[in-house]
Amino acid sequence: ISLSVASRAEAIGLVFEGKLHVPQDGEYTFAANMREGFRLTIAGRTVIDRPQPAAHEATVTVPLKAGLLPLRLDYFNAAHAPK
Repeated sequence: ISLSVASRAEAIGLVFEGKLHVPQDGEYTFAANMREGFRLTIAGRTVIDRPQPAAHEATVTVPLKAGLLPLRLDYFNAAHAPK
């Protein structure tokens, strides 16, 4: 994964965008444990959407096709999370 900072217009927070190298078609598991809200989008599809903080880890398994897929991670400040 190669990520770079992007801008965020609607709320205070961070956005990272990059490309995810998927070596072969298959099921892939992603896990994240962040103190604030966040959203993970892969190939234009939101796979985790947690706008508010939570005490437990978010885990999701998704089918992906081989190739370089666009990846975006939005990290929200709790006071400015989208509604």
